[in-house]
Amino acid sequence: MIELQPWQWIALSGILLFACFVQSAVGFAAGMISISLSLLIGVRLPECILLGMVASLVQSLGGVWNLRSSAGGQHLWLPIGCRLFWMPIGVFALWQMDQSWDLAQIKQLIGVVILLAIVLLFLNRMPQAESLPWPVTFTAFSLSGFMQGALGMAAPPIVFWLAFLNWSSHKSRVFLFQLFLASFPLQAAVLWYTYTQRFFPAVLTGFALSPLILVGSYLGLRLGNRLDRQRLRSWSMILLTIIAMVSILNPMLETLFLQSAAGDSTH
Repeated sequence: MIELQPWQWIALSGILLFACFVQSAVGFAAGMISISLSLLIGVRLPECILLGMVASLVQSLGGVWNLRSSAGGQHLWLPIGCRLFWMPIGVFALWQMDQSWDLAQIKQLIGVVILLAIVLLFLNRMPQAESLPWPVTFTAFSLSGFMQGALGMAAPPIVFWLAFLNWSSHKSRVFLFQLFLASFPLQAAVLWYTYTQRFFPAVLTGFALSPLILVGSYLGLRLGNRLDRQRLRSWSMILLTIIAMVSILNPMLETLFLQSAAGDSTH
């Protein structure tokens, strides 16, 4: 297990439950929420990504089973191939950041990525179609694979890509679940090779918290089926904007607080 203080265990449990709740309700945002909030409570980025990987596995297995009638299709091959190619490159970028960046810089990077994702989603005004040109698909899922490896947040390019398609909710959701499941073996193998000593404690922590992941997924699915999905999506965007701003400003506020405390102690 990851070495955490009791308050961190409680906070991490709530974060994973809430992230999976939002993911099930609106179809995205689990990684953006869990990674950014876990960083704020002091969990290192590789452990955040490993926890998110386990949460995605648990949630995706249940999602594919529940929507198995809509599963499959040749449209999966290019997205999966692009993600599998770029994911190890993203993990290498993660290793570089983990070696040379401090936690404050990583928090700010995550916040900026979330803000850019929100802006892209708001800028989408193109008409929807049944399929998109292959260069668009190649670009979106190459970026998704890199972001999955480097930041543990693969959804923004995929959600943007899906916004241009007239697919049903079931088709879109089972597509996402299958995509994440197909990526899991390679992601797990590369992360294990890169972080051999840190891999199993984080994965075991994720599985220990898997009941909360399932509870969050179930509650989010129930709420998403009852309320207007566009309203839930708007609430999620507002929430993500707040989280992004806190991630960006938190290191600066901590520095100001420490400087103020040091100044008071000298008087």
